[in-house]
Amino acid sequence: MKGKKILFVEDDELMSRMYRRIFVAQGCVVEVAQNGLEGYVKATVFQPDLIFLDVMMPKMNGLELFEKMKADKDMKDIPIIMLTNLASQTATESTLLKGAAGYLIKSDHDPEDLVAFAKKFFGE
Repeated sequence: MKGKKILFVEDDELMSRMYRRIFVAQGCVVEVAQNGLEGYVKATVFQPDLIFLDVMMPKMNGLELFEKMKADKDMKDIPIIMLTNLASQTATESTLLKGAAGYLIKSDHDPEDLVAFAKKFFGE
């Protein structure tokens, strides 16, 4: 995954630091946004290869941000993996049907699982 650009949109600072550290150790370039609005701006400028997007966040939640990015011609093809503690079957199915690359429950996966998922996604 060396050189891959990953954006984490996550309002929990501890989680963000942990994700950043583990993906940087894999050779990725990582940006972090603390809320949906910041995530949209960073995605526009950074043009990541992959986005991990939390659902429950201030200012603009992850589902709203997901919809906004998928409607944007410059961002619609960026793969987005929803990353949340909401185990809602409806939310999962809805985002997957609308083009999410995946939907991971945080409490079911440690950071190494995210790395493995990203590697598989990139064909590594």
